[in-house]
Amino acid sequence: MKTFIHILIALIFMLPVGTYMYYFIERITKFFGNMSKVTRKKIVWIGTIIVLLPAIHIGNIWTIILIHIVGIGLCCDIIQMIVKVVKWNNKMWENIYTIGIIPIVATILIIAYGFFNVQNIVETHYTVETEKEIRQEGYKVAFLSDLHFGTTMDIETLERTVEKINEANADIVVLGGDIFDENTTKQEMEEAIEVLSTLNNKEGIFYVYGNHDINEYVSKPNYSVNELENNLVQAGINVLNDETHLINNEFLIVGRKDNSFGNRLSSSQLLENENNNNFLLVIDHQPLDVTENSQNGYDLQLSGHTHNGQIFPLGIIMDVLGIYELNYGQKQIGTFTGIVSSGIGGWGYPIRTQSNCEYVIVDIVGR
Repeated sequence: MKTFIHILIALIFMLPVGTYMYYFIERITKFFGNMSKVTRKKIVWIGTIIVLLPAIHIGNIWTIILIHIVGIGLCCDIIQMIVKVVKWNNKMWENIYTIGIIPIVATILIIAYGFFNVQNIVETHYTVETEKEIRQEGYKVAFLSDLHFGTTMDIETLERTVEKINEANADIVVLGGDIFDENTTKQEMEEAIEVLSTLNNKEGIFYVYGNHDINEYVSKPNYSVNELENNLVQAGINVLNDETHLINNEFLIVGRKDNSFGNRLSSSQLLENENNNNFLLVIDHQPLDVTENSQNGYDLQLSGHTHNGQIFPLGIIMDVLGIYELNYGQKQIGTFTGIVSSGIGGWGYPIRTQSNCEYVIVDIVGR
């Protein structure tokens, strides 16, 4: 079934992209002088097949390259239509348009920027005030999500990143899901957990699963869920799967099962036997139930999953369509604060053309 879905997605993608690339390549051949129709057809068909073949596996970087060429090419087509309507005869523009140089060069520059940007991990800081009784010095939380280890970061880079995060001297570390995915090898998983376990903390490291962590999108996973959880537990990392953990009798951490797993408890059910006078932090990989959580008495929600789109303009499209109540950043509802991170790494493709990769530091202070 999964194979059929992958083939179907590839066909849906390749049909319009292949059609456009056929005419794009055909236009380019016209720039290089006269040739017979038969010769041109052969060149165009061969060129189109060569361009499309790497995109059969839709999860590779070539797919993103083609999407950019097509998108920028369509923008150039619109300009060309306007040029014809206003009858602006400019030989230089005509040559530039015909040879397709703008989509190709612009795509190269965008992809190059994306490779650089995905390695540029920044610290994003938030301060959350609470009227609840917590210790005078408050709590500092380091939040990391969506590493997808192995896609954009190797073990040496992770070690350097952990050293940087450790400078914050967090009290609590939250690993908010999709730290690994289907492409992470068992060795990479084990090595990454060993490094992540060295994150500075005074009250513990807490982990919730993301939709990719358990390898449900592949038929032959590199490791089992039990192997992942055993490695996390052995490293001293607390796995919260619809479970709670109380710190200092005043700070309750609620870790939710990811929504993709199904049959999870509601956020209100997770508080049935808890003291709502405690500071209530809910960790949910996907930024769901934001308003509901505010109504249930939670003080702070930490989520990831969205990557803030990762590839421009997906983040903007997600905002416009309202796919999530909060796609990125901070949202205040009364005394409740929702925070969604863009993630410390990238999914699928080792590029990011929208926003930054980040880890989040949250200072929770009394008013």
